[in-house]
Amino acid sequence: MWICFFCGGATQLLVLRKGLEQRSDTPQACGVASWRLDNCEWRRAISRRRDPTPPTAGRKYTKSFFGVTLYTIMKAVILAAGEGVRLRPLTLTTPKPLLTVRGKPLLLRLVESFPEEIDELIIVVGYLGDKIKEYCGDTFCGRPVRYVTQEKVGGTYKALELCKPFLDSKPFMLFFPDDLLDAKAIAECAKEPLALIAARVEDARPFGVIDIDSRGFVKDIVEKPEVPPTNLVATSCYKLSADVFKYTPSAHPRTGEYYLSESIARLAKEQKIRVIITDFWFPIANVEDLKNANNLFV
Repeated sequence: MWICFFCGGATQLLVLRKGLEQRSDTPQACGVASWRLDNCEWRRAISRRRDPTPPTAGRKYTKSFFGVTLYTIMKAVILAAGEGVRLRPLTLTTPKPLLTVRGKPLLLRLVESFPEEIDELIIVVGYLGDKIKEYCGDTFCGRPVRYVTQEKVGGTYKALELCKPFLDSKPFMLFFPDDLLDAKAIAECAKEPLALIAARVEDARPFGVIDIDSRGFVKDIVEKPEVPPTNLVATSCYKLSADVFKYTPSAHPRTGEYYLSESIARLAKEQKIRVIITDFWFPIANVEDLKNANNLFV
């Protein structure tokens, strides 16, 4: 609770309030709310307390003091190590996440859409990873960045597994920076205990196909089936927990890769995973898709 946390004395409340006022008119990159304090400023605000742990350490808050909304903090994992083979020759010199739609890189468009709950980024890099590191730096859109390098491509599960040492027991968000996705759906996904965003498509064969129960939870997910059971597919946004690592998938019979969809399907047998169906999802798989995406913003 807010009052309990700041019970160390009036000095702490005054310091925090001063910090809020100083940032009230400061422009924030990527839509981060003007009152939001980063971890460094939290440390300054509570520097006179014996316990220097910033109050962003997983606590849950509601609207209360100074007209400020505080929230549960989460990390976001972004899988950005792929080669983007189907987007060649564009990806011969530029990693896919840095390809642009109307002059703005896909990665930037994604992070701009993140809700306030996301406080830290973990970006998995591989192919042309140095260019992504150079573009994002140590802080991207007001959020600290940790980079994890994927030396060998082995599927989405293997990429996420590399992040396991940096994820604790709290839920986290997972994204693929390949698509255009509705920011409202992302915000809704962030508010659920566990969830994923899905969309209906004409041809579901290239995707992870979802079967849902009558209450809107995941019943099963099948990756790249030759005969899809439904036309509802997983998009590029998930809210998961470290429990997903309990379910190591088997290699896909056709690709040999280890897909996260199998792990999520098995997790869904034990825990409820909400399916949020969006009306706007634009996957970018090839050069033609990228051209069409640019036309959306004309």
